[in-house]
Amino acid sequence: MNKKTTLLLLGILIALVAAYFAFFHKWNGPDNEFHITDANAIGKIEIEKMELNVSKTKLTLAMDTAKVWTVNGQYFASEPKIKDFLTTLMEIRVLQPVEPKGQATALSLLKRNHLRVRIWDRDGNTLKDYLIGATNSAQTANIFKMGFSDKCYLVSKPALDGYVSIYYSTEILDWREKAVWNVQGKDLVGVTVTYTPDSAQQSYSLQKNGSEWMLDGLKAEPNRAGAYLELFQGKVFAESFADAGYPGLLDSLLQSPPAAHIQLKTKDAKETDLLLFVRPDNVNSFFGYLKGPKPELMTVQHFVIDRFLKVHNYFMAAPATL
Repeated sequence: MNKKTTLLLLGILIALVAAYFAFFHKWNGPDNEFHITDANAIGKIEIEKMELNVSKTKLTLAMDTAKVWTVNGQYFASEPKIKDFLTTLMEIRVLQPVEPKGQATALSLLKRNHLRVRIWDRDGNTLKDYLIGATNSAQTANIFKMGFSDKCYLVSKPALDGYVSIYYSTEILDWREKAVWNVQGKDLVGVTVTYTPDSAQQSYSLQKNGSEWMLDGLKAEPNRAGAYLELFQGKVFAESFADAGYPGLLDSLLQSPPAAHIQLKTKDAKETDLLLFVRPDNVNSFFGYLKGPKPELMTVQHFVIDRFLKVHNYFMAAPATL
């Protein structure tokens, strides 16, 4: 066998080995570089969006002293959303390092545009600090890099049809819980529902007086009042936040009285003040305006809210029969 033939065969062998590693052999490197092993240890997550080296948005998810997740310390976070995200943080895996010839390009792209993700445990110790960049051409993985490293990897989530950066949103509305209220009947001391117009005198005000409930100053029928209070089982959710979808609508709505006005007061003096407006474009829901320090315009579905909209006579004792 001459030298030329030997070199040719060696080249074919190298190509076959390369093909094997590219198509058949799963990379067995440090695939635990970025994932979290125990989601229960996480106490705080910060996600910052950088574009052309300028910070555009920053979002913080944190567990408060009551072990409830909040968004930017102002709003309750959606429990299903947080659960899904924490699962993702545990499931992401390195597919492979970025090819050596592509490392410089990946680093350059990351420096200009990236998401910076910082994760701390409940004691304030840093668990992870990494950057997320562009997707690969197949849009099945993202470029990841540890904050202290110059080496880039392709990272994905097993069984995910898409890329993982979609989980790391910096938009507040993507994380917020769409709660209208979070009230238990046992904690209520007052419920007032006012209808407009009220020609049939359907509005009512229930106020707790000792162990009894009073209906507009008179004793309410105990069983009816009790059944009504049982409806308050904690969180009641809106369908959506409506400010973005209906810009300028609130000012128009407030020019006329609401169809219904619900006011709740609890033992700890917390109040919920909700105005419900008819939606001409959708008979299945109301526009709901939640008043307070952080007012919200929402859409609230009838099947969710209508059970709390009784009428005055519902709470009165049935007349005696002969």
